[in-house]
Amino acid sequence: MFENRPQVHEKVQVFMDLSKGKTMELFTFEPSAFEPPSGIITREAGQRKTTLLSKTLLLLRENKILYSGILAPGTIKENTRDGFFLKGLRTGEGVELCNKENPAWIQQDLFHFSPEG
Repeated sequence: MFENRPQVHEKVQVFMDLSKGKTMELFTFEPSAFEPPSGIITREAGQRKTTLLSKTLLLLRENKILYSGILAPGTIKENTRDGFFLKGLRTGEGVELCNKENPAWIQQDLFHFSPEG
């Protein structure tokens, strides 16, 4: 039933470098025979979430741990958030989620959302 799901066979801890030799544990993947670990990275804008995810994925690859999920990197124009893309972590395929410039898309607050996203 769970043969296609990612599995963790050894405990893996993920740390964030806080500079000056200090680190903080962000999360730990525990071995599980039934359910893969899951998580969501949330922080304020500009707090290096994409960098954290990239480093985490590298660690997972090095430990031969399968993963899946999405990344939603933002785009910036003139020092302002202009839109977001959705990118599959395993496939690398992506699609534009929203921007501020396409009035033909579905508007929600400041952004116009793509029907494809």
